[in-house]
Amino acid sequence: MDISISELRSLSPVEKNRLYGSNIKFVADVLLQTPEEISRKTRLSKEEVERIFDLISTEILSPPETVFETQSLGSESFTTGDDGLDNMLGGGIRTGSVWEISGEGAAGKTQLALQLCLTVQLPVGKGGQEGSSCYIASGSAIATQRLEELLQEHPQLSADSCSFDHIHACLIDNTKALTYYLREEVPSLAERCAADGKPLKLLVIDSLGSLFQWAGKADTRQLVERAKVLGEVASLLHHLVSSLCLAAVVVNDVTAVFDGEGSVPNGSSSSDRHELIYKEQSRWFNRPDDTFLDEKKDASMGLVWANQINSRIFLTRTGRMKEWVDEPVTAAEPTGGEGEERSSKRRRVDEAHHNIDGNGSVSRPSTRASILLRRIDVVFSAFGPPRSMDFVITRAGIRTVNSAS
Repeated sequence: MDISISELRSLSPVEKNRLYGSNIKFVADVLLQTPEEISRKTRLSKEEVERIFDLISTEILSPPETVFETQSLGSESFTTGDDGLDNMLGGGIRTGSVWEISGEGAAGKTQLALQLCLTVQLPVGKGGQEGSSCYIASGSAIATQRLEELLQEHPQLSADSCSFDHIHACLIDNTKALTYYLREEVPSLAERCAADGKPLKLLVIDSLGSLFQWAGKADTRQLVERAKVLGEVASLLHHLVSSLCLAAVVVNDVTAVFDGEGSVPNGSSSSDRHELIYKEQSRWFNRPDDTFLDEKKDASMGLVWANQINSRIFLTRTGRMKEWVDEPVTAAEPTGGEGEERSSKRRRVDEAHHNIDGNGSVSRPSTRASILLRRIDVVFSAFGPPRSMDFVITRAGIRTVNSAS
């Protein structure tokens, strides 16, 4: 509930001033406290506070609706740009939900997020939502060069249906800036996008985990503060996706898990002691079972954040290679994304002569290359069972290469 007290029409100016004078500026500040606490802070009688509660509840709560009126809520979806990935995710990216893309560096998280910023603009008949996107970046600005390459190379994208004018980006470096943008700027942007005929349908945060990086091990105070901020961010995201019917995609990092962490003392198992040990249970929601990582890694930000998202997608670099024919592959992650040296990503094994057609134009040379296979896993989702499949990153974007398992 990020509605400002000043926006409420049911409260009198005197009541609003009393609340503001007690540093109660939002509806959530009222509803998340008891009437006794509000009464003590504002010096209003209990009866007056209860009246304020009733007026706020009456104004902000929607009346009950029939099943037919509510069935379409959050039912929209748009393509990822790859049919195999769409099927794996239960029909693409569903609006009205908070999605997480987690994984190690250079696994392809930013690649997928950038691709979604373009596919959401496609016409409904081609799997899009004819919408715009908001890209909130931390650490480095959005990779516009890679967006240009995707627009040119992806077979479903074109300048006629997709434009950079409908990708709104900003750069932040702290959690206070993030909550400000989610509370103030995103709703304002949504109004402008709707007025332009391109409703806001995608919100990307790349990446949330980088805003919570500390030098050394976090202490109890830092963990408590992180949990508080994550709860606020999640509340704002769920309010936005439900009220604006958009999809929120949050990029997340991973943390290493060492054997023995969370083990039960005296060598007994948790089942013998009838206890649930977090490190033993987290494998069901923090990482995929078939990970190719040399060491175990969990999605970061723990149980607090895992309980706030609707779907978790985990990307992995497998270390396996695949011969890729007649497809120009991207030599590295894009500038501004999850980069590494360009020469390390591709090994040209054969190169044919240029072909010149009857019009005298030069066609793209046929190539065979050895390309890195990556793995994408649905750890959990509100829209389908856990599944996994291999994919590659080409100049044309993310391409799945086998059937989902």
